[in-house]
Amino acid sequence: MAFPGAEAEASKLQELMSDHLGHEQIKVRPNGQHLVLEAVCDDATEPVARLTRLGQSRYGLSFRQHTGRWEPVPLSGTLEEVADGAAQLFAAYFDPGH
Repeated sequence: MAFPGAEAEASKLQELMSDHLGHEQIKVRPNGQHLVLEAVCDDATEPVARLTRLGQSRYGLSFRQHTGRWEPVPLSGTLEEVADGAAQLFAAYFDPGH
């Protein structure tokens, strides 16, 4: 079960990421205490990164390795700060031509 307000946070994160990346080939879905960032390619999605809720208005960032394991990234902050970092670090993975 997603945390309270997860749908609204997912919608806000999707808008932030689309603004940072300059396209809408990204999907954000809540999953437990996480907001999963998925690249969209030909009607399929691939998880790339996730934000984990650390507390009130604080998130951490993890990257999904090719093995399927989540690797923490040394970045935490507000939704806006982590979205900015995720867009900078992982822009190539969200590239529609990737």
